[in-house]
Amino acid sequence: MTLVDVADLNRFGQDIEFDYAEGHSFNAGKFVQVFLHATVPGSPNGQIRRLADALNALSTRWNSALTLCAKIDWLHDQRGEGQKLPHLVWMEFMANDISSFFGDVRAVFDCVRDVLRTVCPAIKGKSFSGLRNFVTEAPSVADNEIGADLAASIAKCEWFEPLKNVRDAIVHRHTKLLVYPFEERINFNLLYGPNDLISDAELLTDEGLVDFHYFAAAVLSRLYCLMEDMSEIVSNRIELPQVVVKGRSMYFAFGTVRGWMIELLEHIEGMQEAES
Repeated sequence: MTLVDVADLNRFGQDIEFDYAEGHSFNAGKFVQVFLHATVPGSPNGQIRRLADALNALSTRWNSALTLCAKIDWLHDQRGEGQKLPHLVWMEFMANDISSFFGDVRAVFDCVRDVLRTVCPAIKGKSFSGLRNFVTEAPSVADNEIGADLAASIAKCEWFEPLKNVRDAIVHRHTKLLVYPFEERINFNLLYGPNDLISDAELLTDEGLVDFHYFAAAVLSRLYCLMEDMSEIVSNRIELPQVVVKGRSMYFAFGTVRGWMIELLEHIEGMQEAES
């Protein structure tokens, strides 16, 4: 199960726009358009209102994960002598934020489930994990009950399980996440935890630690593409209120994450050149 997908990295990176004069970063993808149309105030349609609530919850969790990346990027340089944090304090702050990142990422999946449930009641009470089991264990039944497009989108999320299992180790089994304060980059692993769950060579140091910049870039590009595919399904299954403008989501953290994605793509290219 691989977390790194070059096509998803490129898709997310290409969908981030910059206003260099103002110094802002934007995204105008399908999710932004569906969000804009569904959240028009005053809709008398109960299904649209439920969809708007679910989209708001998803947007909140997605933005929280992005914000943590921007905070982690800032915290990266806040260690050392003078007015900066002592290394061991920095280590604990960073470990807490990365653990929170896993929590936000896990929550995004169930928020995606909630959005899809507004246009597909057959999902009923299934969690995202339950949906994954359903579409992989009974694919023909899933195609009939929830539609082949939705089932296919969920089925290809095989990268969900390692993220879920790491998050469960941190939250439910109280496994300690360690960050190494004397490394130049932000590297982490789990103390006595299931470190084999994140096994992409592109994300690991020579010592087997996970590089957070690379890891977050890979995970967020995957999540972004999942949200885009979800939004396409939603727009095909429900008639949304019309608006006259094309929406853009402005968020400062897009620039941080795009920089990490470029770093990861360059790192992958370097690894491929070294192998050839």
